[in-house]
Amino acid sequence: MNPIRTGIPLPHSLKSRLIIVLLLASFIPVSLIGGISYYTIYNLLANKLEKGVQSNLEQEKQNLDITLSNLDYASQQLALFGDIRNHYNAFISQSDPLERGAIEKDVYKFTTIVNYTNPDLGLMTYFLPDDDTFLFSNMNVNPDLHIRQFPHIATPYAGLEFLGPHRTLYPYSDNRVLSVLRTVGGGTAG
Repeated sequence: MNPIRTGIPLPHSLKSRLIIVLLLASFIPVSLIGGISYYTIYNLLANKLEKGVQSNLEQEKQNLDITLSNLDYASQQLALFGDIRNHYNAFISQSDPLERGAIEKDVYKFTTIVNYTNPDLGLMTYFLPDDDTFLFSNMNVNPDLHIRQFPHIATPYAGLEFLGPHRTLYPYSDNRVLSVLRTVGGGTAG
């Protein structure tokens, strides 16, 4: 009788069989432990990375919401400045430079208070969209930049537009900023 051959030749000596069993007995557990450890560590790191990214995005979203809320509040203060329309009309109709200067000084007092209570603000100005000019600016304005070309983030309701990120209108800086436009009688507060 012939023994059944399986295709895998087995060594006949006891020494060879012991070596194979010893190699398999050490290789299989080490491979299983290594594979399970790798899978576990990979999943932990992937979950930690995903949670870190989500947490970071949530924090950035909250910071952006706070920034836009502060911009909205500051623009409300500028828009609701008691008689800005009267200041604007008086400024435009006035030909005497001293009288115009007094009107500007009155508006600057108020914008200084708004700027002081909102220290993250930079350039504040009243934008006149009809002739693409700025009035009562607290800093110099770059004449080469045009507000209507800036990207829009949101328009939550009529008369309010969030813009950015875009290059600041301040000519001596290349910073990227967010800005807000709010419609005011006689112009636009920005």
